[in-house]
Amino acid sequence: MRLMKTQICIVLVLMGTSLWGAQMKVDKTVYLVARGGLHDPFFAQSAVLMLPSADLPLVVGLIINRPTHAPLRQLFPENPALKSKTENVYFGGPVDVRDLSVVFRTSQPPKGAIRLVDDVHLSFDPQLINTLLTNPQGTQDVRVFLGRSQWAPAQLENEMLEGAWYRVEAESKLIFAADPQQVWHTLLNRAEPTNVVDYRVPVPAKPARPGWLSL
Repeated sequence: MRLMKTQICIVLVLMGTSLWGAQMKVDKTVYLVARGGLHDPFFAQSAVLMLPSADLPLVVGLIINRPTHAPLRQLFPENPALKSKTENVYFGGPVDVRDLSVVFRTSQPPKGAIRLVDDVHLSFDPQLINTLLTNPQGTQDVRVFLGRSQWAPAQLENEMLEGAWYRVEAESKLIFAADPQQVWHTLLNRAEPTNVVDYRVPVPAKPARPGWLSL
């Protein structure tokens, strides 16, 4: 598949190493966790892995808990390595749903890959996606996404103020969860404040016996 214009913009903005490294402060990677009251058909009960960002014109992420029914071999019919594979592609978000991205683990990231958290990296490059699917040597947990989630910074800020999302610091374990249906519940339990306050009445100290030295 060809890099679409929108993908090229994202790649140029996010992968410009000199600008990214020298002039921009990279935020911590976080999950956006949909609150129970969010009923948007695309984002209800979703967990969105956000790309590190600073003062960029767009805020971009991938929904990580929405596997589709489309097998990878259907998207890459000319790739013989996928004929016996049963893995499905994931729905990353409603923007440019025909565009692909890949999230994977590696200790030696290829040129242009975006580090997300720990040893997890991301790429929008179709050639790299095909290479990783054909020969994943040196990589683990390769997962392919269709589309992406995208906001203007002010738009996302408004949604946060309206109570649509929780923010949870990202870690790599849940990105490749074997049961993606449980990811949202796990993160929601982690993000929601508890309804029970654990308060225990302090036990008074025993008075010292007369004539004893209290230390």
